Amino acid sequence: AAHVLGLGAGSDRLVVATTVSSRLVGRIAAAHGVQFVEVPTGFKWVARAVLDRPELRFVFGYEEALGYAVTDRVLDKDGISAAVVAARLIGSLRAAGSGVEEALATLAERHGLHATRTLHLRMDAADGSAAEVVARVLDVVPSSDDRRVLARASGTEAMAKVYLEVVEPLAGGSADHLVARYRAAASRADVILDQLEGAARACLAAG
Repeated sequence: AAHVLGLGAGSDRLVVATTVSSRLVGRIAAAHGVQFVEVPTGFKWVARAVLDRPELRFVFGYEEALGYAVTDRVLDKDGISAAVVAARLIGSLRAAGSGVEEALATLAERHGLHATRTLHLRMDAADGSAAEVVARVLDVVPSSDDRRVLARASGTEAMAKVYLEVVEPLAGGSADHLVARYRAAASRADVILDQLEGAARACLAAG
């Protein structure tokens, strides 16, 4: 999103992401002063948000299941166009003597490192309904400013889906050690995600 937004200008640009996607997308959009819309899970809602706002220029759509749209010519998951944009980004980074990890570290320094994890909690009849499991998870694993827990019942399987996100700031230090600080923050975030996952799975086991 940051790369695509950096290629143009104007507050009439539109970025769309699903509710369970990382909050980083919205923060990047806000930093660029463009319109950001959050929609329900499912890429069809991304397309609908674009069609409902013809006065805006759609530039980026995203969902947590690795669905990307980078042009309004294809209002659906478009891995081919996204791969072309990614290749161009990598090429420009290399030409500047940098790389993907350095670019991610720069974003993390500005907005915090956003680490996410999705859990698929399968259930049997003894566990209760998926909605009951979702309620237990949200009660035991609450959200806060630096961590977010979303859960929903699967519409097709006996399963609860839990979406975890941790925002970890980069510790202070020099620009020369930016990547090392990024890696340290990622390690701290992984520990917290492990703790949240353990608590979520314990809810199912205790049911």
